[in-house]
Amino acid sequence: MPKSQAFLLAGNRNAIHAGKRIQKKLKTCGVKRIPLAENPTQKSDAKMELAKIYARQGKKSAARDCRREAADLDNSKTSDVYSLIGGMYMNSF
Repeated sequence: MPKSQAFLLAGNRNAIHAGKRIQKKLKTCGVKRIPLAENPTQKSDAKMELAKIYARQGKKSAARDCRREAADLDNSKTSDVYSLIGGMYMNSF
């Protein structure tokens, strides 16, 4: 299976597990998706998805780190990343 198809398949699995709220499998699929990315934009998208998983699990520092790494990989997402980090801080009070 080509790498791009595996990347998309991992994303689909991630969405299925998110719908079912299966947290352990969700994190596993999110972590496996990152090495399958073929370009920085895909890797950045995968990091953002993993950050959402961490945020749902209450691991806010891990979510923040993943989002910062996503911003480093794709500069077009910098404003979105910091807005999401700010929102995460505001929701924690």
